Formats: sequence, C-alpha cells, structure tokens
Amino acid sequence: MDLEKYTEKARATLQAAQTLAIRRNHQRLMPEHLLAALLEDKTVPPLLSAAGGNITQIAEKTEAALKSQPAVEGGNGQLY
Repeated sequence: MDLEKYTEKARATLQAAQTLAIRRNHQRLMPEHLLAALLEDKTVPPLLSAAGGNITQIAEKTEAALKSQPAVEGGNGQLY
C-alpha cells in the first residue's frame, strides 16, 4: 500500500486506526479499527447522522466488535 497516494487526512486516519490496534494489543488491523478512528474525527459523525445513521449505536457496535478481537501479549507490535 503506497501511503503517498493517500490524502493527508486519509493517512492520519489510517495511522489513528493502527495506533488503536496496537494500543489494544490486536495483531490484525481490521475495518473496525478504521471505523473507530473515523468516529473520533469531528467531521465524520455529523455526516453519518445526516445520512440517517445512529452514531451511538454505531459506536457501541464498533466497540463490541473491537472487544471481541483477540489481544496478543508480548508480540513485536507488527500489524497484519
């Protein structure tokens, strides 16, 4: 994946998702990490709400999905 082809905002969101995965000791970067990072952005929740999404429900289901991911202790911090 060539990050240089991404916008600055997309790179920052992807970095936030990676940081979240590492902080939770997850070995794989999943779409749920990206969604959680997007939900932390100040511009995304209003857009989802305007599209008819329930932000509270989305956040709760995303958190539940992240909690269900296995955590790996003592790894080298490598994400797949």
